[in-house]
Amino acid sequence: MTIKKVDLIREVAKITGVTKRETGIIVNAFIECISKTLVNDERIELRGFGIFLNKKRKPKIARNPRTGERIELGERLAPVFKPSKLLKKKVAEK
Repeated sequence: MTIKKVDLIREVAKITGVTKRETGIIVNAFIECISKTLVNDERIELRGFGIFLNKKRKPKIARNPRTGERIELGERLAPVFKPSKLLKKKVAEK
């Protein structure tokens, strides 16, 4: 099952007692803060949850799946999430 942002907002609003509208503003601000931090090539550490950071990807040759044409991809940054040991343990116990 996939949880969408709307579902997340509804659940957080239910838990906190804050309106869905206010919760939506907070969730959107949180996502924007994470995005801006990653754009600035900084990392975000949320203790007990995980780390958001950028990882350097090496240059490589790829192919366009439609045309089969070779494409050179240069060195680039890719956002990644590393879950904490606590989160891994919670998921494994399910």
